[in-house]
Amino acid sequence: AEAARAKALQQQMEAGAKRQAEANMAAALAKQAAENQRLSTIFGSEIAERVKRHWQPVFAPNLHCRVSIELSPQGQLEGAPAITQSSGNAQFDSAVIAAIEAAAPFPPPIGLSYSEFKVVNIVFSAKELSNG
Repeated sequence: AEAARAKALQQQMEAGAKRQAEANMAAALAKQAAENQRLSTIFGSEIAERVKRHWQPVFAPNLHCRVSIELSPQGQLEGAPAITQSSGNAQFDSAVIAAIEAAAPFPPPIGLSYSEFKVVNIVFSAKELSNG
């Protein structure tokens, strides 16, 4: 009977330790995901700032488009940036693509694995680009 109680206690302790380890792992993964998101946001802002430096056209301030940019591990463009949500103004969309291409390459972000910045999706607005 004593051995059975000891074995049951050992199993309870092991189960508790396993639950704690799983909780610790989940917390660490959540923390890493939050940090990756923070670094990705900073990287997107850095790209937008570089694109602003290459922005010349003047458009209505309400225009905006979403662009998907695929990058190499070194930050070079992999193919042409793609408009994933058009502004409805083809000239504006083309000007955004041209400014992105002129601003490339982008320095790879420190602290993010390549899988986290391989594809960057950014919304560009005429108002923000013109206020650079």
